[in-house]
Amino acid sequence: MALIFSFCKRKNIEATPAGTLAKFPVHCYNGLADPEEIGIDCGGPCETCVTAVPTCTQAANRLTLGATTYTATNITCGNLFDNNSFDFRGSYVGGTFIIRVSGTLPDVSKSYPVNSKISPDANEAYSQISSGSLGNMSASTGTVFINNSAGKYTVTLCSASYYSFTNFQTYSGILKVTCQ
Repeated sequence: MALIFSFCKRKNIEATPAGTLAKFPVHCYNGLADPEEIGIDCGGPCETCVTAVPTCTQAANRLTLGATTYTATNITCGNLFDNNSFDFRGSYVGGTFIIRVSGTLPDVSKSYPVNSKISPDANEAYSQISSGSLGNMSASTGTVFINNSAGKYTVTLCSASYYSFTNFQTYSGILKVTCQ
């Protein structure tokens, strides 16, 4: 009786940082949003991202503040404040807005709760509306969701609450914009 052994050789095998066999390139396991990835360790050459779904509905490039809906224009996105956060900025008839999420690139797989810190902590967001008639208003609540389609980021802010020190009223806010 003869034993026959057969081996096949697999080329370009990579391992995860934990040493297990990697299904995707090694950078897909480093906990960072690398340039070719859409989220942290997902998209591009990595596993498909599971995108956090917004809990509100808003038309594209619109800001609703209280009972009034505005068209958002002049939208810019990027590391505009510092290298530790990612901004979505724009204007509307009557003022400007900022949504800032922590991290050098947004993570599409999570939602970001809003806090009132201009430099949000990890996995948090900040939002401010500057209105000529209502003054500068920072959101005290809300949730930010990010999507990336064809290399363009879309941000949706749901259930925001802005307080105006000009007229001492609270305004609900919903915003959805896409980077130009």
